[in-house]
Amino acid sequence: MRMLKVSKPQGAPARYPPAPDGFTVYVVGDIHGRLDSLLEVQRQIDEDKARLVRGRAVEVYLGDYIDRGPDPAGVVSRLIDRARSVYTVFLRGNHEQLLLDFLDGRDCLDEWLAVGGNATMLSYGLALEPSSRLLAGVVIRRKLGQAIPREHRLFYEKTGSWIRLGGYLAVHAGIRPGVPLEEQKPGDLLGIRQKFLLFDGDFGFVVVHGHTRVMAPELLPNRINIDTGAFATNLLTCLKIDADGPHVLPDDGVEARHHGAVKHQAKKDDRVDGMLGIRRGASGHERVNHLREVKPLHPKGRVEDAITPVRLKVICEAFQALKGFRARRLSSMAKPRMRHADSFFAIGFLTSSASVLFALFAYYMGSLLPQDAKSALAAKPESVMAGSTASVSQEPAAMEAGREIAWAVAERAGSKEAWQRFIEMYPDGDRAAKALQALASIDAAEARQRADHAAWAEAEKSGTTVALRWYLSIYASGDHAADAKRRLTLLEDEEDKRAQDDVAWSTAVLGNSSGSYAAYLGAHPNGRHSADARTRIDKLERFEAPAAAVLKNAKPAPQAAREAPGQGSQTRQSPDEPFVGGDVRIRR
Repeated sequence: MRMLKVSKPQGAPARYPPAPDGFTVYVVGDIHGRLDSLLEVQRQIDEDKARLVRGRAVEVYLGDYIDRGPDPAGVVSRLIDRARSVYTVFLRGNHEQLLLDFLDGRDCLDEWLAVGGNATMLSYGLALEPSSRLLAGVVIRRKLGQAIPREHRLFYEKTGSWIRLGGYLAVHAGIRPGVPLEEQKPGDLLGIRQKFLLFDGDFGFVVVHGHTRVMAPELLPNRINIDTGAFATNLLTCLKIDADGPHVLPDDGVEARHHGAVKHQAKKDDRVDGMLGIRRGASGHERVNHLREVKPLHPKGRVEDAITPVRLKVICEAFQALKGFRARRLSSMAKPRMRHADSFFAIGFLTSSASVLFALFAYYMGSLLPQDAKSALAAKPESVMAGSTASVSQEPAAMEAGREIAWAVAERAGSKEAWQRFIEMYPDGDRAAKALQALASIDAAEARQRADHAAWAEAEKSGTTVALRWYLSIYASGDHAADAKRRLTLLEDEEDKRAQDDVAWSTAVLGNSSGSYAAYLGAHPNGRHSADARTRIDKLERFEAPAAAVLKNAKPAPQAAREAPGQGSQTRQSPDEPFVGGDVRIRR
């Protein structure tokens, strides 16, 4: 982890209260996916704990564990493991709140991606390519919800808003002045800036916060800011609060900027390189490669630079310095110009006159040129005549560097607008052809997306197994393939149950007895034919009871009746009426 060192501050720092009696508090700033910086800070904390003589240590993390950095998921896993062996307190940052709001159904995907949410999705295995940016938010929400482990989801949900530590209050962004602590709004605790930062009064305690990036930790009388932009500066700050007050770990690494101290005058080149994460003295080619490694953070192709305000501040300071230099230069040159105005006028007049005379000389000398020389000059090919200006028409190195940077920006954004902008700027060359191919692939992806949505709308409207199978045969890996498979499984299960019910009912009808219908009801109590089965059982029981009584009192029939059963038999009156004949069997 790179250490940001500034000069020893001048002026007396403010007096701060001690930590709660018997405690040593370690407060860690915004991590933003930098697992390597977190491991280094925790190593420093463990080394410092080993030197403690007495008391109990507690670690407080101010939030913003995810987004922007390369491994947000690894950071959360490390913090969960740390909590199993160390007394820790985890506060919630505005980035964790955006993640929870998105998972809970709020339409904030664009807002989250604009502040680095793409890095968090990538760490959980969900990569948003240019074509997948067209996916609906509900599809991305479902995929992300399935990718995030349950343990991580519980970690996000159980983070707190603030914690009071004696004379200190730890919170992510700050508090609104004049509002009691219990009445503070979550939006202020997670995202307040100017109202809190510009207030120089007494809060009743010292607020330890992050959220607003600074070049070095700020120790002011009423607040302490320890967000040093770890994702861009490689510097994750840890504040130690003990009986002697607050100190920045390690004691020989980062020097804090106290209230009233003189600012460190560092070289602006090193300062900008530190903000961009580029090594000192990097060449233009290395800077272009560094731009290509940055991932796009906005779904519409705009690259949101997290440290743009700081960079703009540096540029404005340089511009103001240039204006001051030019003003001083002009003021120093004003009097000599007024003093020698006549001399300057004479020199300008002579120069203009010489230019006119030279042009006239060249014109008349051209008419005196021999005819054969003129014809030879006219006979020269165009490539030979233009040979003297070939070096001028060649593309300068600066323009080539501009082309490379524009290509890196378009490749990083990956949107249609970015590629169109690059083609408008540089319509010729291999890069333009590749940009046209990228545009064609984006158009093809959009066409596939529209066709997928249209096919799913038709299949969903039909709602039949045939329509769902047709959709899956064309778009087996489409956006709605999972929903189609789920609905198809449900429909097939219903068809299987209906088929089994029909087979069981056919078997009961063939048996046509109260026992067969009772067996059907036992297997399918809520089947399609359950009411009909109960009705037939009741009807059969009414007719089988008299028939049983007749069989009990029946006497053997005469021999003649046995020989001629047709004469003594009775005719059936109706299909539902039992028929009793000489063979003492009930026919239906």
